Amino acid sequence: MELNSSSTGPVTIRAFIERHGGEGWTEPSVRWAIFKGAENGLDASGAIVRVGRRIRIDEQAFFSWLREQSTAA
Repeated sequence: MELNSSSTGPVTIRAFIERHGGEGWTEPSVRWAIFKGAENGLDASGAIVRVGRRIRIDEQAFFSWLREQSTAA
């Protein structure tokens, strides 16, 4: 999983899927991780940016969180 270096800030869920869908991420899997964010540590990681009902993903923080998950197991 490599972060796209052209990323300038948090992206929408759909933009995230367009960039990383080939790595196995689907819209339902990302939304489920966000829904369970309080339980899985995603909320605390700072990877999810909420503005009202809109959700953006900070890709760098998301992949840092993901790496922490793989080492925690």
